[in-house]
Amino acid sequence: RSDFVRGKPTRRIEPLSDSEIIQALTDDPTHKKLKARMQAAAQNQKLSLWARRAKLERAWCSKFMYGQIATARIDWIIALLRHDQSLVLDDPQ
Repeated sequence: RSDFVRGKPTRRIEPLSDSEIIQALTDDPTHKKLKARMQAAAQNQKLSLWARRAKLERAWCSKFMYGQIATARIDWIIALLRHDQSLVLDDPQ
C-alpha cells in the first residue's frame, strides 16, 4: 500500500546507513541534503515536520536506526536535528 501525502503517492524513504551519513557529510558540508532526507523520512512516518524536538528524536532512535548506528552516532543525529552548528563529527574508523 502506497503512502499518500496531499493525495499524491510518495516513495518510501529508507533509513540512512553509516556510510551514507559519512558520504552525505563529505559531499554536503552544510548538511542541507541530509537534513532534508531526515525530514522526509520523518514525514513519511506520519510525523509532523513541526513536531516537538523530543518526538522527532524518539522517532529516529526507535523507528529509523534499528540498532545499526552506535550510540555516539545517534547522539550526533540528535545534535544535527537540533541544528548544533558547533558539532564536529569524528571519523568512526
